[in-house]
Amino acid sequence: MSDDRARFSAGELAVVCSRYDLGAVRSARSFEAGSRASPKALLVTERGAFILKRRAAPPPGAARVDYLHRIAASHEVVLHLAACGLPVPRLLGTRDDRNTMLHLGEHVYEVYGFVEGRAYARTPAEAGASGQLLARCHEAARSCTPSWTPPRRSFHAHPRLPEALRALPATLNNPDLSEVASDLAERYGRAARAASDCGADAPEQVVHGDWHPGNIVFAADATVAGVLDFDAVSVAPVLADAANGALQFALRRRALEDPPPNRAPFAVDFDPALFRAFWAGYRAADPATAARLAWPAVPHLCIEAIIAETALPVAATGKFGRYSGMGVLRLARRTAAWMESHAQTLARWATNP
Repeated sequence: MSDDRARFSAGELAVVCSRYDLGAVRSARSFEAGSRASPKALLVTERGAFILKRRAAPPPGAARVDYLHRIAASHEVVLHLAACGLPVPRLLGTRDDRNTMLHLGEHVYEVYGFVEGRAYARTPAEAGASGQLLARCHEAARSCTPSWTPPRRSFHAHPRLPEALRALPATLNNPDLSEVASDLAERYGRAARAASDCGADAPEQVVHGDWHPGNIVFAADATVAGVLDFDAVSVAPVLADAANGALQFALRRRALEDPPPNRAPFAVDFDPALFRAFWAGYRAADPATAARLAWPAVPHLCIEAIIAETALPVAATGKFGRYSGMGVLRLARRTAAWMESHAQTLARWATNP
């Protein structure tokens, strides 16, 4: 197992499991998926299979009450979507008070039913099913009013991102980043203004916030068996949530055998068929809402998304996962430049099956 992933401490699993009506636990093993800051375990019990998760700690300086309210809001969204018949994991309550959040010391835990299925196989049928389900989730979430409002958060028009990009050379003590960081800041600002001018800021509502293949489990018939990970539930523009989803389902990371110096060790391929299939599914699921969305904003939102996804981790750690920050930023610039030069084509692919 990788060394930088958070772990459950000795005895922690036993104490947490004792707070739930799981029956006899037959096996428990580490489940390495999702955030490295949030350990998970797959529990096989006499009452079925479950995922036990310890929520990542709040960022330094964050108020604990806000942290708890964000978790509570995400749980209310999951329960609301389940009540609407959407394929979300079953969220368990504790034995004593049926609370979906378990507080032990500084930590917060949650237990979900395990969703059987397989990973995304990059077929148009699966991309279309993902887009269709996202539209259904958006439609259902419009009637969801959590007791605590989720944070207003989006990669679109992020107020501090251009500044963070321009500050990267000083932040990381690497003047070689100046040119690529400045270029990305300009491209991001240009895309954000264009998306807003097109009308991408509305409508705004509760959204999943992290719709990508790693959070979707598929059944054998290419339908969606379950949507996972509601940690990023937020209030954001609907089209931004959908544009990021379409982009994630259309991109593929391809390893390079002998990358040049200061280049990412992988390339990013974009599949138009998957992009179009995702949007076709989205529009078919909720035609009335789709007709009101600002479709010309889609390419600009995609540019913002690809820059934000790479720039924010690099600004925080100097790297993108285990990869060089410089190489990944240069890859993001090439991808964003391609999207910018093909903006009309991307908008057409989003609106034509």
